[in-house]
Amino acid sequence: MQYTQDDIKSKQIKTNFFSKLSKTVTNKYAAYWYPLQEINSGIDVISFDANFLEDRERLEEIKTIFAKHNISKVCVIPELDNVYYSDTFLEDILAEDEDGFVFPYFSEEYTFDLSQEWLIYKSHEFTVTFAGEWLVRECKEHIKDYEKGIVRNMAQRKIRKTGGTTI
Repeated sequence: MQYTQDDIKSKQIKTNFFSKLSKTVTNKYAAYWYPLQEINSGIDVISFDANFLEDRERLEEIKTIFAKHNISKVCVIPELDNVYYSDTFLEDILAEDEDGFVFPYFSEEYTFDLSQEWLIYKSHEFTVTFAGEWLVRECKEHIKDYEKGIVRNMAQRKIRKTGGTTI
């Protein structure tokens, strides 16, 4: 198999990202993140059921939060593809396809900007996690009925159900 320069660069970015991310989880395997894994204390996070967020009004609120902070260009690290940069992030939040809104993407995907002050983690377990002090605060302030969509730490549930093994 022949690798392109984009493949090589993507691999390097992913390696660096997951090395940093592994320092935030308790079992050091960082392919998954909160709420699928325990994370270190002191990290501001809020996780939602993706179906809860698949609502135009809630997605508009999320878009407004990011627009207020002048965030439009982001780095996206998808599970099954190369890393890419998008300068259409705000428009992408409300993008739709034949299945509905695209934003609550149902596979591992990490999104952040160069400030690295915030992070969005979308999981295969239909969860969307927002991390970062200002982002979590504003999600609580602006997403209508946010409490109804919260997903708690799923790693703890898996530990209890499986007798000590983790995901």
